Amino acid sequence: NLTGELPIKMYSQSLQSVSMSNNWITGKIPPAFGDLPNLTTLSLQSNKFVGVIPEEIFNLKKLYEINVSDNNLSGEIPASIAACVQLTSIDFSRNSFIGEFPRGILSLFNLYILNVSRNQLKGEIPIELGHMESLTVLDLSYNQFSGRVPIDGQLKDFSDTIFSGNPNLCLPQTTHCPIISTSQNNNPSIPASKIMIAIIVVITTLSLFI
Repeated sequence: NLTGELPIKMYSQSLQSVSMSNNWITGKIPPAFGDLPNLTTLSLQSNKFVGVIPEEIFNLKKLYEINVSDNNLSGEIPASIAACVQLTSIDFSRNSFIGEFPRGILSLFNLYILNVSRNQLKGEIPIELGHMESLTVLDLSYNQFSGRVPIDGQLKDFSDTIFSGNPNLCLPQTTHCPIISTSQNNNPSIPASKIMIAIIVVITTLSLFI
């Protein structure tokens, strides 16, 4: 098994595939992967990578498969992923990605596999996702998505299991959708202890005039 961190520089201009899955590689994913212009496959799943996905990776115009699942990656999924128009398979599952559904993915019309399950993504599922006709494998489970699942396009044809583990998400057949408050009351509540103190002060003041 490979251990340690990857080098920060890479020089191969002809490398087409990188597969380093199921190892103990630590540290951050090097931005230098973006300097491999002929790279088509990047498989880094099941390691100990931390930090964010370098935006430089999405300079790879020939990249058609990326798998960084089962690591300790965090931050938002870069919008620049939209530049990788050849992508057919994305697996970002089992990490700690945050933010809303990455809208850059919605312009990848060759994509047929998308797995972002078991992260911390939130917000509503965009209606455009149902219009990605090439998409045949989809998993959005175990995130923090909310609102109602769009019924447009092919989303209605997927099994409900791809949405499981999102307690604030409403399936099309759900009659009562929970209302998720995005902000607290504009008038913050006053703790009961402060109210009691105020009452005591008022009573004490009044007793001085009796």
